[in-house]
Amino acid sequence: MTAAEPSRVISAEVPGAPAGTGQTGQGPDNGQSGQSGQSGQGADSADSGRRPDGEAAPAPEPSARRWGSAVLTVCAAGWLAFTVAHALLTGRVWWWVLPDMVPPPVYLLLPLLILAAMGAAYALRRPPRSRAGRTALACTLSALVLGVPDSGINFHALTGGDRQSTAHPLHVVSWNTLFWHQDEDPDHFYDYLTSMEADVYLLQEYMVQGEDGPVAVDDTARLRAEFPGYTLVARGELLTLTRLPVVAQRVLTASPMEPLTPWADYWDVRVLRTDLLAGGRTVSFYNVHIADPFDLGQSPLTTGFYTAVHQLSAYREAQWRVLREDLAGNPHPVVVSGALNTLPSMGELRHLAPLRDAARASTSLYPVSFAVRGAWLWRLDATYVSPDVRVSSFGLRGPDGLSTHKAQRMTIGLGE
Repeated sequence: MTAAEPSRVISAEVPGAPAGTGQTGQGPDNGQSGQSGQSGQGADSADSGRRPDGEAAPAPEPSARRWGSAVLTVCAAGWLAFTVAHALLTGRVWWWVLPDMVPPPVYLLLPLLILAAMGAAYALRRPPRSRAGRTALACTLSALVLGVPDSGINFHALTGGDRQSTAHPLHVVSWNTLFWHQDEDPDHFYDYLTSMEADVYLLQEYMVQGEDGPVAVDDTARLRAEFPGYTLVARGELLTLTRLPVVAQRVLTASPMEPLTPWADYWDVRVLRTDLLAGGRTVSFYNVHIADPFDLGQSPLTTGFYTAVHQLSAYREAQWRVLREDLAGNPHPVVVSGALNTLPSMGELRHLAPLRDAARASTSLYPVSFAVRGAWLWRLDATYVSPDVRVSSFGLRGPDGLSTHKAQRMTIGLGE
């Protein structure tokens, strides 16, 4: 063969071999022909869903499934981290006040929503990847266990409320009036109060709003006319009305700094204790209005908002402290009620241990007392009682347009 002569390829058919997969003879085109045969096998394997060695090739994981797994895992782990941070920080550091404002039912509903999303994924036969699914499930269940006690849900309502019978019932009303009747019809205001016919009224914001802040009000003449036979005990913005004999009274003062507005008592007097004689025993009623956690009139995007939060936190801490210390030394049955400005999920309620939430006697699954722009999502008003005080009923009455707070109404008595 000369250099100019073209090479010849001689193919020999192998017995038993499939058509189109022959062995080639030697020559410069031999490698290409072999590769072509292997490529044909590879194409056939891909088309048949099998590897060249005959094993089934795994189906590629859909991108939607990968994204779904990632989203579920991130949501579950992120909410668990938030729940743990809340448990560690609430009531201990002043700057956690905004996360504290999350409506408490979210601690129950969000984990349930994540679990529902996982269940839907399995129902649609698109479950998350096994490792991601296990991680998301573990995080969600952990967050649920940690969050249920902070959810504000009154599970006693499922069985009609935790009601206790009383031999000598007392009817008690506790209400934040929101600047008394400054912008309302006084007759409407007093009709609302007297219609509840309570033995004890614990009223907050017995005051009006002036140009430089809250200002004391004197409505004694109208009060005596509307509540004949009642004793009036007032100090600062707190007013207690009762037709029971008054044994003693005490003002619990907390002054952590200079008052933020001219009327000092508005800031320094937030707990008024009145000891009353009921059923032959002395019962201590604490009329309480803890300072707001933040100033609704300022934007969270300004430094002034956080300055106010820090200052108000100092007042709140001082007010909780004097209340806790007085409770610790009080041998009588106690009722602590008012505008606590503290959600069921907030850590400051530790100061009231071992008192019991009177709302356990409510038939409402989620009792709420405070609205922002018509949205009733928060419970800032509450009543706590000592173990020897029985609560036979508890409810929240709408304010009839007079306030942004509902009135707490309860029937209580003493154990034997």
